[in-house]
Amino acid sequence: MNKTQEQLAHKEEIRLKAELFKAMGNPIRLCILQKLLERGSCTVSYFTSSMDASQSTISQHLGKLKAQNIVDVRKEGTSGHYYIRDAFVEKMLKLAFE
Repeated sequence: MNKTQEQLAHKEEIRLKAELFKAMGNPIRLCILQKLLERGSCTVSYFTSSMDASQSTISQHLGKLKAQNIVDVRKEGTSGHYYIRDAFVEKMLKLAFE
């Protein structure tokens, strides 16, 4: 890899990290991530009952976190259980919420 390719790769890495931090930067999404960190996995119903937000708001924010590969969902019967997918994010959150 030549210097120009390295610079482009570095810029792309920085851009991706910035998108990751932007996705986590919203207070509702950060609260969702904190609850996932504490509980391991949660349903949309749990989030709506434990947070002051509607089901549609929670679903919208979970969609943004899922689009950035920060969380994923595991189907159990008729429920979807969300969990933190990204180990890097999990480590950062543990440090942030110590």
